[in-house]
Amino acid sequence: MKKFTKNLMLVAAAATALSAGAEATWEFKSQSKEFLGIQSGRGVIADFTNNGHLDIYYSGSGNMAYYDHKGLWNWQASSNMLINKGDGTFDVDIIGAEPTGEFDENDLDGDGNPKEWWRYVDPKHGIIPTSFGHYATFDYNNDGLVDLLVMGVNTNDNAGYINKVPDSMKAYFSEDYSEWKWDWDENGNWSWLEKRQNFSGTAVLVLYKNLGDGRFELVENCNLPVFWSDGNQGRHMGFKTIAWGDYDHDGYVDIAFSGVLKNNDPGTPGRVAQLWRNLGGTGEFKQMNIATTKGGTWTNEVKGDDDTILINSEKLDGWFLLLSGNVNMVDINNDGWLDLIFDGWTDKINDDTYEAGSNGRVYLNQDDGNGGREFIDVTDPTGNFYLTRSGGTELVDLDGDGYLDILNGGYGDHGLGWKTLFFHNNIADDPENITPEEAFTYGDSMDQFGLANEENFAFTVKDFDGDGILDIQYNSKHDGAIHYGQIDGTYSRSDAFHVRGWSISDGFDIYGDLNGNGLVDRFQTGYGWIDEEYRGDLNNGGDWAMSRWIWHNTTDVEIIAPDVPANVKTSIDETAKTITIEWDDVESPNCAYNVVVLTPSGKVIANIPVDPVTGALKVAENKNIAIRPFVNKYTLPYNEVGEYKMGVQALSLNNEKASAIAWGQNLVAGVGNITTDLTDNDVKVTVNGNAIVANATANADVKVIDMMGRTIATGVTNTPINVEANGVLIVNVAGKSVKVVK
Repeated sequence: MKKFTKNLMLVAAAATALSAGAEATWEFKSQSKEFLGIQSGRGVIADFTNNGHLDIYYSGSGNMAYYDHKGLWNWQASSNMLINKGDGTFDVDIIGAEPTGEFDENDLDGDGNPKEWWRYVDPKHGIIPTSFGHYATFDYNNDGLVDLLVMGVNTNDNAGYINKVPDSMKAYFSEDYSEWKWDWDENGNWSWLEKRQNFSGTAVLVLYKNLGDGRFELVENCNLPVFWSDGNQGRHMGFKTIAWGDYDHDGYVDIAFSGVLKNNDPGTPGRVAQLWRNLGGTGEFKQMNIATTKGGTWTNEVKGDDDTILINSEKLDGWFLLLSGNVNMVDINNDGWLDLIFDGWTDKINDDTYEAGSNGRVYLNQDDGNGGREFIDVTDPTGNFYLTRSGGTELVDLDGDGYLDILNGGYGDHGLGWKTLFFHNNIADDPENITPEEAFTYGDSMDQFGLANEENFAFTVKDFDGDGILDIQYNSKHDGAIHYGQIDGTYSRSDAFHVRGWSISDGFDIYGDLNGNGLVDRFQTGYGWIDEEYRGDLNNGGDWAMSRWIWHNTTDVEIIAPDVPANVKTSIDETAKTITIEWDDVESPNCAYNVVVLTPSGKVIANIPVDPVTGALKVAENKNIAIRPFVNKYTLPYNEVGEYKMGVQALSLNNEKASAIAWGQNLVAGVGNITTDLTDNDVKVTVNGNAIVANATANADVKVIDMMGRTIATGVTNTPINVEANGVLIVNVAGKSVKVVK
């Protein structure tokens, strides 16, 4: 059994002045009290406004006095954009409220005056409110702006913003909860009887295009499926229901889902374990049934009241096993291609090894031999890879060997119960001989390392205190503890957070560097319990509140950015129509890499959205899609004629720092054999005013091409060609091309 220990050399290299056992310090942001508090909702952090600072978007509902006016409803769901100004303050863009100037003479206030009617005011951002939200922050069309994918439930929307969503992107539902009864003392009487209220709303999945001026536009041709998380009627906000990354290296970010479909037809799949390919940034996606699953995948049969079979079970060729819970898109074997891991609940398994219930599947992204990709099920064939359900899964290099391990927590069937499990990635032990099926073979219970087995948790894994060792934050029922990693591989629990959520279905904590010090700050939503000494500051003395709290991480430690990648080289293959960048691994610990490409038309291609000038990341999550260590090479196709700029930066996976972008030599694509020199063997190009002369030893035709690939002038060698255009031009002489600047 692999012992769970830290790599001491990496820890020593990353260690700071903090002593062992130190904890992070947190400062409450007082402006938080001005924001709208919510329950049943969560947020996401990204640079939505393109101002160089990470903003916060959050949505949910709750009893808010802000909307308590005649004509409005105090339970109106809110949709809130907090715009980070970079000076510690935020501008607020929300669904507003204003008086109309009209009065109801038949409805008087306590002073006998007619009450004034109020109306809702649309927010500038234009994003509809949702509860129990899940989000993806990515640049779907490579325009350099962070777009937003929203999956959630539209409830308490008295203002009617749901009417702005096309029917194809929503599914109405109404579902009753069951009665819950227990006879604990077995006396024939119910010791506990609970009947929960009817829950109804409209499930939505909407893609928003960032317009770059604070507004978002609904992408009406988006064809992604409407689903929700599999937990408590879609109310589980701890699941990672959406994963994203460029699985096929075509330069566009793709999407994977895990959850439950709404209003699916009988006999069709009711669970979502799907991969959708981005079709060139158009807003449309294609479901990619390119998986090979052990035992195959089938739908469930449909039976009538008399147990007769109405619809037979149907085999689903190419589908992923129908698991609903978490999905992670990561590179598990460090080959430069993103793999998929699904976990959660499954109804039906046909591999004669694993059983229905809580489960997991590992899919390796491989070349299909025909120029495409396929996902091969490499789950441990011995039956030692059971994962949990109702909880969280994170892929993180916990032991510092450069390969991603699995941290999984929740309720496990098959005799597991409530567990936190650690699956060591075995590939690093013997990369030449370990097969993909041997990558994850068993799970160590994490309680032996000081981590608790508790209910309903998700994880955030960061170096909260800046000591170079990863820490683990539990986001669970009645719990918000951080377990600080120690150099001996154990963890020390802290209860330093002063607001604890009621449950993961009510609210959810998110993390990102809001104040620019390289450490993650905390934003809380949900109905929360406030520690006694903070009740006056947070809630006017009350012990419970609807949260919207920002906590800055003010730990007294200097966070150093990773080293800049060295020996950066770029190359072009005109036959394959690809461009390639290579680099050396940096010395900084626990780093991955972000490749950035600027195209001739101004598009920005990047594994993770980034400012190409400053190197600042534009998102706070999903860094695991970055290129793993030991890969050091990335190839993309080109589909434009002109000059490409390629660079790479190192990202710390411990903290929130990234290196500057190291740019390679620019590449000119699509016009033949290109050189960036003024001379190419027997061809010499000179520029004198508007006259361009291609001097050569032989007579040949000459074409002058702009960076959009258009021929703007023609002539012959050794004769001036009049060209009025300025800028970067390509002079093509008998198949040889020279780049000039005029």
